[in-house]
Amino acid sequence: MKSMRKQEKSRERALFSCYDKTGIETLAESCLESGFDLIASSGSYRYLRNKNLEVVSIEEISPLQGTEYLSKTLQHCVHEGFFRQEPDYEARFKITQKSIPPIGLVCSNLYPLKDFTSDDALARTLEWVDVGGPALLTNAIRNYQSIFVLTCQTDYEECSAHLSSTDDDKRYRKYLASKAAVVLHEYYSFLNRHFIEGEINEF
Repeated sequence: MKSMRKQEKSRERALFSCYDKTGIETLAESCLESGFDLIASSGSYRYLRNKNLEVVSIEEISPLQGTEYLSKTLQHCVHEGFFRQEPDYEARFKITQKSIPPIGLVCSNLYPLKDFTSDDALARTLEWVDVGGPALLTNAIRNYQSIFVLTCQTDYEECSAHLSSTDDDKRYRKYLASKAAVVLHEYYSFLNRHFIEGEINEF
């Protein structure tokens, strides 16, 4: 018989959108065992499919199928899943149909911007600025009381244990959210410094 936690998670999604995909299959397996459905951006989708895991690509759930666009993870069909975790969501917004399942876990790490920077090529650096990833992390942090947000491979194993636990893990989710907030802070701080240095080098 499935645990109560697995029953609660049966309709939730775990979203994977990672630049560094090392080890995400282990976390994804734990998500499946805990009753999550897996969705993933294109690269993560191919990686997980190659690991023989049942996963759906964001393109498959997108209303923009067949359309070329840059950031698939910015769509309504993705981010509405975050908002569904907010208290009284359906009553507040008069939602009567549950067409978009809630997201209960996000695994996302950002483009390593430092690897693509150049002292004299600010424009080239900006081409590598991650847009979809920070949006996913920000929305997950906003709803951390209901969402696990992972940015670091070293947290995959511990998170897997929490997924199978029936204990209240709000404190652990807050811990993960705080780490994600640090990742965002460092990412944008680096970008800010690069802007300043670029401006100095231009004059």
